[in-house]
Amino acid sequence: MYPGHLCCSCYPRRNATTDLHANQHQSLPSIDSEILHIEGAIVHLVKRRALLKRRRNTFARVVNLPPEILALIFEYACIPSSKGDFASSSDMEERGTCTVGLTIGIGALTPLFLGSVCTAWRTVAFGASQLWSTLKIYVGKKDTERQTNLLREWLARSVRRPLSIKVIEEDVAHCNDDDNDSSSSAWGIDTTSVAIMDILAAHSKQWYDMDLFLPCTWRKALTRIRNDLPNLARLTLRGAHLNPSMARISAFALAPMLLDVSIVDTYLLDDVELPWGQLRRLQADAFNHTDCLRAIQLCPELRSCELERLCPSVVPPLDISVHHTQLETLILSTDVNTKIGAILGSLTLPALKELVLSMPQDGCVLSGVLPLVRRSQCPLTRLQLVGPTPAENDLVKTLRGIPTLEHLLLLNPVVDSGGKLTNCLLNQMANSGEAMEVDGETHRQSTLLPKLKTFEYQGPVGFSSHELVRFLESRWFPGQFVGDQAGDCMSPHLDSFLITTTSDIVFQPADSLILRRLRDEGMRLDFSVDCNVDNDSETEW
Repeated sequence: MYPGHLCCSCYPRRNATTDLHANQHQSLPSIDSEILHIEGAIVHLVKRRALLKRRRNTFARVVNLPPEILALIFEYACIPSSKGDFASSSDMEERGTCTVGLTIGIGALTPLFLGSVCTAWRTVAFGASQLWSTLKIYVGKKDTERQTNLLREWLARSVRRPLSIKVIEEDVAHCNDDDNDSSSSAWGIDTTSVAIMDILAAHSKQWYDMDLFLPCTWRKALTRIRNDLPNLARLTLRGAHLNPSMARISAFALAPMLLDVSIVDTYLLDDVELPWGQLRRLQADAFNHTDCLRAIQLCPELRSCELERLCPSVVPPLDISVHHTQLETLILSTDVNTKIGAILGSLTLPALKELVLSMPQDGCVLSGVLPLVRRSQCPLTRLQLVGPTPAENDLVKTLRGIPTLEHLLLLNPVVDSGGKLTNCLLNQMANSGEAMEVDGETHRQSTLLPKLKTFEYQGPVGFSSHELVRFLESRWFPGQFVGDQAGDCMSPHLDSFLITTTSDIVFQPADSLILRRLRDEGMRLDFSVDCNVDNDSETEW
């Protein structure tokens, strides 16, 4: 039809155009019908294709994993990627990591999310009790009823597994303005939900590792479980920040398996009743001089004691002398000028192997160390001092009295303050056997710290790079006996040397070759510049 009209030079006949329009109007219904038919066929084919793909996927091995293997994969998916305990629930809004304030940890999928994928996964996830034995609970004022119901289901699926639970007070900063107004107007009134602790208390026989904040409203529920904690081994107690805390805690005094206790914030020694005689590890905050000594005295089986943020005594401290035969690790830390030396002076610790002391910049961390070691005659192998760098003469004198030391850490957070590490200390630590004259007689000077394996230092230095390399080489290749007595043994390798200074250390080419050789042979070396100092960030060699 159309080619004929296009090729001729005359106008088309009138009846031809009329016929064309008539045919077009007549075909519209049929065209629409055919379009609908084709669209329906496309939808049918898409559904058919999806069905065939699903049927084909059923032949894949990964889809047909045994439930035991799938449960192991789920366990891996439920491992937190971070150890941060107190990130707020709003920081874990990523899908699958937090549901109504219930989570396992940052980066960990919850079994609730895994069970929402498909029926097969739901069967495995809801039947694997090991997935439900670890839990963090953010207790706030929102969705309390939903959270309570979900917590009840969660713990029921744990069956009889030992439970590791952290109960965290939700940060008030994440509440809306109305909540803030109401909470401020009701200050001093405990509004924490009791239902959460009631559900937890019903599973107290499964408690293994519990981290709790303790508002007043939970006193009655905790009283009921006093004689019902057969498996509790680790316990952390925290004061409540947004609500009044319990004044005294006695619910855990009869836990027969309790060995590890942390007391954080607020609570003093007399505020907490525990089975002190069986504890192996104690960590506490804000104890004063007397409480520190009494705590160690109350725990004859203690192996590790960590006392942080020590506080000055309001009343004169009691004159207490403590002889403890089991304590192996002692950590004392304070932000104020508390007399740590007075605490050390009251202790005799014949089993002490590790001592960590941390003081503010105006304090002294060294004075009580040597008297403690001499009095205790302990096999101290690790010493860590955090604070201003001690005077070098005092440091050498102290280290001379600790020949058993294997690990030494001297960390000055303000690297340009305090004393300075110079060539004097390096020479005495080098395996040189230099002679010295005492009372007119010549004696060969023994190597300082002959058993030293790791040395980490942060602070100012006063030695040259060549002297440092000479020291490292001498301790990596111990070629002679140390000490004056025949029973002395050869100095071992210094395996690790890490130093952070205020300025870059530049090595000569020959010294750089020696350092490369030491590193290739297994010595760990790290020379860094403090990040707060305006210098190059790290030494290259």
